[in-house]
Amino acid sequence: MLIKELVSANLGVILQVDDAFKTQDHLCGLALDDPLPEKFNMSLVIRKNFLPNKKQQEFISVLFKFKSLIEAKI
Repeated sequence: MLIKELVSANLGVILQVDDAFKTQDHLCGLALDDPLPEKFNMSLVIRKNFLPNKKQQEFISVLFKFKSLIEAKI
């Protein structure tokens, strides 16, 4: 929801599937004509003084494990 709000405020863009959009989001999706590349960048941005709660830390850990798996295949 936060990412959608940032996009709505012209502070970012997102790449997501059609099913994730709802009418009340007031966002406009654009269809991609070209297939997505097999490789793309994903970023995690947090404040320096951010202290994640347990669920957030689990999610961050999953992202880093996923990153390690991807790097091992390259």
